[in-house]
Amino acid sequence: MYIAPNCNTPSTDRHRGTPALDERTGLRLPHFLIIGAPKCGTTWLHRSLMHNRAVRMPQQEVAFFEDPDFHDGDCAQLAGLFARAPAGALLGIKRPSYFAKPECPARIAAHLPQAMLIVLLRNPVDRAISDYYHNMRYGHLPLEDPDAAFRRMLAGSYDPLFVRRILESGLYARALTRYRDHFAPERILLVVQHRASDHLLDRYADVCRFLAIHNDVPLHLLDRRHNRGIYDADALNRIRTLNPYLYDYDRSIGRLHARTDAPAWAARAGARLLTIYRRFRHGGRPGAAAGVSATTRRALAGYYRDDIEQLERMTQTALSAWKVPA
Repeated sequence: MYIAPNCNTPSTDRHRGTPALDERTGLRLPHFLIIGAPKCGTTWLHRSLMHNRAVRMPQQEVAFFEDPDFHDGDCAQLAGLFARAPAGALLGIKRPSYFAKPECPARIAAHLPQAMLIVLLRNPVDRAISDYYHNMRYGHLPLEDPDAAFRRMLAGSYDPLFVRRILESGLYARALTRYRDHFAPERILLVVQHRASDHLLDRYADVCRFLAIHNDVPLHLLDRRHNRGIYDADALNRIRTLNPYLYDYDRSIGRLHARTDAPAWAARAGARLLTIYRRFRHGGRPGAAAGVSATTRRALAGYYRDDIEQLERMTQTALSAWKVPA
């Protein structure tokens, strides 16, 4: 696990030096951001921090700093998310796509120069496979054999929008370099999952030390996993059937918008029943695992190898487990 320099020891004053107030406008703005990477546990961390009494975060992701949501110089919308937050609360937002999007680092630095940035990372091969199934689940991609899809992605013959989301989100060193151009290393926390067996509680403790807050969340809440992947073909088909009632999809920017009408509420009830059914069917276990062939894993490991080695040099930490396909 790599912790950004000078962040290994708790400091009760760290966030007090980070004003949640824009001196130009008087608006309250975030102290910290969970910026990525997608499918690396950011939803789990978001939900865990929302249980911490020192922290206030919106329930939903905040796309403020990415295209096409960004409007230079206007932070009123962002500040409005914290209008009811108590004085002295540590304010934060989550948006894992910020990490890989090249337009975000400079914008965040311009408006939140003292912000603390939290990045969770896992094996980029596992992350890419999980992201592929996630995109199938929400209807962004057709249901098809993942081996064939990754062959086309790696050959550059897939839709560029989804190549960026699925493949390039795992180029961690490239993304980190862009952020280090704008933020001092001590402002960036990397929480690296070397193996799937790494414990969630240790990761949360590292984040609490970085933010200088007490680790006061009950253990049974920290052990809950959120946004589990769905890899069973039958379950994916059922979920995709409900999606048109749950979301409107803007293909021009590749984003879902949650619907709030009566059919959407009925579909959400159906999705909850499906989740209960899946848990009962698998005895409480998550069900089928994400599957691709060993050949595809080797090809993905080759795609990420140079970036992994660059990340090792940047962070002075060994990531040998990521270089060997499981």
